[in-house]
Amino acid sequence: MIPRARIASFERAKRLYFNTVEFDEKKARRLLKPGSRALMVKAVAPYSLKEMEDDRQHILGTFTEKPLLCALVATKPESHKGLEGLPVPSASPGGRYTSFGRYVTRAEVPGLYESLNEQNALSAVHCALGLVFDSLRWCGPTRRWRDDVFATTTSILARKRNSCASWANLSASLLRSLRIPARLAYGGTKRMGEWVSHAWVEVDFGKRWVAFDPVNQRGGYSLDADYVKLFTCADWGDLDFSGYRAFMQRTGWWPPFEIKEIR
Repeated sequence: MIPRARIASFERAKRLYFNTVEFDEKKARRLLKPGSRALMVKAVAPYSLKEMEDDRQHILGTFTEKPLLCALVATKPESHKGLEGLPVPSASPGGRYTSFGRYVTRAEVPGLYESLNEQNALSAVHCALGLVFDSLRWCGPTRRWRDDVFATTTSILARKRNSCASWANLSASLLRSLRIPARLAYGGTKRMGEWVSHAWVEVDFGKRWVAFDPVNQRGGYSLDADYVKLFTCADWGDLDFSGYRAFMQRTGWWPPFEIKEIR
């Protein structure tokens, strides 16, 4: 459980960042088609509209300029249909999404390379994510999400901490060990009626990036409409958070964002 004082400091920091944001909800509603569903997302840089927009979410409108970003985002569930026939990538090096970085480091677990015996890429990805699930499912929770972001794959396996950042990091590492291109994704998801920060992984299926949530084994590692992606990266070390150092040191959290559903 997060200490009460830390929660209070986090809430103060959020108000500091968001007390100047203006969102024209009336204007936003005019952009929505009857019966459609969209989310209002407030966030601070380094999030960008280009990185937020993909196959499963679409930016309907923006209402502020950087460094504060306020956008209306329409989302839809992730579909893994049509991926079953794609062959498993050949185990050859190439590109930043099959190499390793500062935090996503090489790691091997028992049974990893047996995934290459699968007949299609989707099954191979599922096998790798199953190994992540088996490795971390019984681990103790981490108190500070940020600590698991800025940890190498090797230390994650050694400490066995259970956070979405650990799951995403290990997933990217194992997939790249199979020479399957993978990248990290960060955003938010809805749990028990509340929006929380979350991390998952995306896999390149022939010029199409497909999202997988290694935590959601019961749902086939898929994403429903209650996921909003804010950015992607090859490695957490690629991101410059120097402008948020004080905020992160004070709260142990990443730069804040808020999500609200609009109908």
